[in-house]
Amino acid sequence: MDFHGSTPPSLGHLQRLRFLLLNYNFLIGTLPSALSNYSSLLHLSVEGNSLSGVVSSSIGALPHLRVISLSLNNLSDSLPSSVLCNVTEFDISGNSFSGSIPDLISSLSRLEELKMSNNMFDGVVPVGITNCSLLRVLDL
Repeated sequence: MDFHGSTPPSLGHLQRLRFLLLNYNFLIGTLPSALSNYSSLLHLSVEGNSLSGVVSSSIGALPHLRVISLSLNNLSDSLPSSVLCNVTEFDISGNSFSGSIPDLISSLSRLEELKMSNNMFDGVVPVGITNCSLLRVLDL
């Protein structure tokens, strides 16, 4: 089944949600503001939609979040500088992010996969990325 339109605000009532997988639908608009309500969320994947706008810094306040896949959307601006200390997989490839790759990437000590290709980043890759000793996939 394919879903069309924006994500319903009522999703915010699912506070015990651990996996939110909304891949390859026809979703438009921004990432749901209700994400900050998902204090138990482990896996967020909304790849292959038409989501746009910026990624809220509230995503960094989710203490258990391990996997973030926002690839193949129309998300833009720069990445939030929030701390995602428990994230192991971070995929924002195929969007319209711009600016420099934030130094916060260097502090993600549990990061195993980092996919940021097909965006509009400029500048240099942060030297501190070598601190990500568990990194096994790097796609810039």
